[in-house]
Parts: sequence; structure tokens; C-alpha cells
Amino acid sequence: MKIDLSWIRRKTTSDDAEALRNKLDAIAKIIDDAMDTVHHVSSELRPRISDDLGLAEALAWQEEEFQRRTGISCNVTIEDDDLDLQQDQATAVFRIF
Repeated sequence: MKIDLSWIRRKTTSDDAEALRNKLDAIAKIIDDAMDTVHHVSSELRPRISDDLGLAEALAWQEEEFQRRTGISCNVTIEDDDLDLQQDQATAVFRIF
């Protein structure tokens, strides 16, 4: 969509070109915002920290994020020995948490 918008923007030469370019820029911004939202949501559903450092660290990160956003204090205690899960199971636990 962004490539097509850029193409339209380059081909616009009418008297209303400025208004049309502004509208195209606004649409491009909406697309950028949507892409950022998708990236954010996907990382929230399965953060890379889970892949890199494991489920315990991902849950600790989520605990900190929850406290930062809500101001509600919480404490999550996890024994690393208890987390012998396959990746799809770890993702499900993170999403539930």
C-alpha cells in the first residue's frame, strides 16, 4: 500500500496536488501507525525475551511492565527448575499470564 501511495504521490500534478499529497501523507501515516501497532501487539503476545532468555525472564519483564502501567505492586516468583516447557507451551503460559 505504501508503494502504491508513493507512486500516486509522484504522479499527481493537478491543481489540487497539494491537498491530494497531504491526504496521501495522512494515509501513509495511518499505515505506519498500523504497522507499529501490529509489531507492538505481536511482541506483547510472544516477546523476543522469551526466546532469548526464557519464560521466567519474560514473565519478570511482564511483571515490571504491568507495575509500570498500572502502579499496582506485584511479585512473581518462579523457580527455573519448574519451567521445562516446549516453546508453544511457554508461549501459552506467557499469554495467559
